[in-house]
Amino acid sequence: MLNHLASAPATPGPSPLNLDDCEVVLKVKVDREHPRVLRNIRVTVRHPVYKEVVSLLVLQIERDQCRVTADFHQILDEELDELATFSTKLFDRFGNVRPWLTGDGLLSGTGCWSEELNSGTLFYLFFVNVKDPALMGQGLGSFALNEFLTSEHVKLNDIVITWPSPMPSRQEKSKAQWDEEMARSVAFVRKNYFRRIGLTQFFAFSPNPNHPSRAIPADEDAEQLPKAVRIDAGRDLRLNSSLHGTIYNNKEPSIESKIRCAFVDDPASIRQRDQNGFTPLHVAADAGNIIATKTLLELGATDDASDRANADGMTPLMLCEGQLRSTKEFVDMFAIKWEGHSEDRLLVKAALKRAMGEDVGADEEFVLKNKWDCTCGQCAGGWLSPSMLHRLITHADWIFDTMGLEEEPSFPTRGVPIDPADIPGSPSLTYIPVSLYPSIFKTFYSGFRYIFGAMSQVFAELRDSPCRVLSATDLRVRIMSKLSGRSPWLYHMPYFHSSAIDFYFAKGGEPEYALDCAMNFPEDCMLSTGIPAIEQQVKDEFAPYPKCSNDLEAQLVRHNMGLTPERQWGPYGEAKAFLGSDLLFDGRDDEDCEEDEDDSEEDEDDSEDEDDSEEDEDSSEEDEDDSEDDEEGNEEYTDDSE
Repeated sequence: MLNHLASAPATPGPSPLNLDDCEVVLKVKVDREHPRVLRNIRVTVRHPVYKEVVSLLVLQIERDQCRVTADFHQILDEELDELATFSTKLFDRFGNVRPWLTGDGLLSGTGCWSEELNSGTLFYLFFVNVKDPALMGQGLGSFALNEFLTSEHVKLNDIVITWPSPMPSRQEKSKAQWDEEMARSVAFVRKNYFRRIGLTQFFAFSPNPNHPSRAIPADEDAEQLPKAVRIDAGRDLRLNSSLHGTIYNNKEPSIESKIRCAFVDDPASIRQRDQNGFTPLHVAADAGNIIATKTLLELGATDDASDRANADGMTPLMLCEGQLRSTKEFVDMFAIKWEGHSEDRLLVKAALKRAMGEDVGADEEFVLKNKWDCTCGQCAGGWLSPSMLHRLITHADWIFDTMGLEEEPSFPTRGVPIDPADIPGSPSLTYIPVSLYPSIFKTFYSGFRYIFGAMSQVFAELRDSPCRVLSATDLRVRIMSKLSGRSPWLYHMPYFHSSAIDFYFAKGGEPEYALDCAMNFPEDCMLSTGIPAIEQQVKDEFAPYPKCSNDLEAQLVRHNMGLTPERQWGPYGEAKAFLGSDLLFDGRDDEDCEEDEDDSEEDEDDSEDEDDSEEDEDSSEEDEDDSEDDEEGNEEYTDDSE
């Protein structure tokens, strides 16, 4: 959180500094827990007389590393509460911006930010700290900030985000003081071309001078939506006896008669607002109360479906969608098997959309299409997207071809199983349990290989003709039908031996071992290579397929294929320890290692900064009538992460 010190009475200080005399030092420190994702960047400005005069701290975040593992929220939550708020408020668990914050939506503010927030490296600015209050008013804060923003670390498509806020103080502040300091904090970041993301408390900076945010004058930037109010009628005694409280706490069929009785006694009751401006329909939507929702709409609360005149500025549909999203993200965070969206909440969503004039079809069809959060309308079973199917087809075909090339060299002696020492280097056999190693003869190997061919055929059929319902059992039946010859192949399969397939299953082989292997996509690693030509090639490859929220949902796909977390999956044996090591993918160069050697020195600097911040809190205040430039220089921030 970028913290700001309030303006203060002028005090005698040093002569004006010549910024040309200052030396800028930039240090990078790789995070020990997540070296592939996080780096701390500290910028220090030193003066020959006054030594260190200003510093700032930034966190560099490589989101591409999180997109395969879907742990963007988890990694930042482990760091700081502030980063947890930042990550969940603005991005999903893959590091992609929340869709309602972009374009011209109700919560997008000026609409200057779009999907470019999904590209490039993210930087989070913690603080800018002027060491000596007597040196304020000389533009040191902006000077240090711009040294970083124009450094080699910030590329044209990168984004820098910050959360301006008044500096914490030992003394209690009045609301007027707080509001004044908040205004100064916001003015500082806006002066440096940061513009608000949607209606949130966060501001972003784009180094691209042609970015739409640069065309928005500071005084025309969006203002923040008031702090969200959590609907919790069950805990609010003032609502327990009201219709709001009854709807929140009662989802049984009896709620219909209670609402109708209230309507008979007072027709206005079904649209009455609580102290935060929420109508009964808002409460029903938030609680997922389908009986109450339908009853209220039948009795004439239709206009409330579009109502935003409440403390959160949210429509009932927004509240409903927020609950659907938060429930799914909670399950994902703890790697619990997600059973899909609640049917009642989906029925609430459908009813609200109809009330707003949208044709959503029959309830049953709406639930079926939306249970697994599909947004493209072309997911097989509602959860297996065309892009995911393309990944599976490509990988299964590659494994099938690779196994064909390696078959003869892997079995030099007839009738002898594979040497276990050769298995860790195989892209496929590492997904066969160790207990089956003695059974991996050439025939077993061939049978295992044919499963990848059958899988590729099944996935191609699902991509071209997606089915409405697809369970793990359905998928297994389709694969087994291919292997048995009951289902025709889409292309010629040479040397197809049913005896090899029979041998594979007789020795304990399962189709799931091949599915587990196929789900380990090597092409996803290309997204984070940093090589534009390769990244563009990958984008072009997936261009024919519609974008979907399920495109990166590998965990969901694994679960629905039957690869549930209750069972241990591959890679097995020595390969598990080898492939699971972060050292294999560390990616740090010699420069990074040298930076780590300076950790102790930087930690000492951090301690000094903390002491300086405490001293600054007690510093005298500067004149309120200072010039605009003085206000800019007056920006002082402390590191909440320290």
